[in-house]
Amino acid sequence: LAGTLALAEQRGSTGREILTALVKGIEMQGWIRQASGQLEAKTVRFHPPGSAGPLGAAVAAGHLLGLDADQIANAMGISASRASSVLANAGTMTKSTHCGHAAALGLEAAMLAAKGFTANTDVFGAHQGYVPAFYDDTFSPQMLLSYGRAPWRVVSPGYAMKMFPSQFGTHFAITAALELQKKVPDPSAIRRVRSEEHTSELQSPYVIS
Repeated sequence: LAGTLALAEQRGSTGREILTALVKGIEMQGWIRQASGQLEAKTVRFHPPGSAGPLGAAVAAGHLLGLDADQIANAMGISASRASSVLANAGTMTKSTHCGHAAALGLEAAMLAAKGFTANTDVFGAHQGYVPAFYDDTFSPQMLLSYGRAPWRVVSPGYAMKMFPSQFGTHFAITAALELQKKVPDPSAIRRVRSEEHTSELQSPYVIS
């Protein structure tokens, strides 16, 4: 989204063009994630926004730039060499920069391809290419052929935006704190706050006294 909006502002793109570009980018990124088979935090080798994000951003930007099939293939190859994001930075300020960095690199890749810059156009199937660099033997290239088929990834499983630049599980605590702020006029009156694992739909995981 970030790269799409930046390019759209520069080019004066229409709302329809922006939306179409975004849907295409989500579709690319979504199918890479699905094909990877690394859907749980404990199985991923890299932080997904940094590994799949540049390729999705390149496809989105490529739409706004009107790239043809060969140029898109080159943009994918370029962005594959830009991909990165080590999980050692999870829990640091650096992790929250991975998404913006991915958007910028994907946008750069598409703009380079538009100028005739080339790369390996078979970067998914290449020896020492994108797949063996970021994923393991569970990666299913066949799944990538589902790109563009209904239901689109923006519909199922759907598109979500993080409201806060942190691990999604922390959003519940952040949201609860913001709600409590409205009800507690004097923060000094709070003696303690305890966060517990949510065990029941009827039991609040947050206790304040």
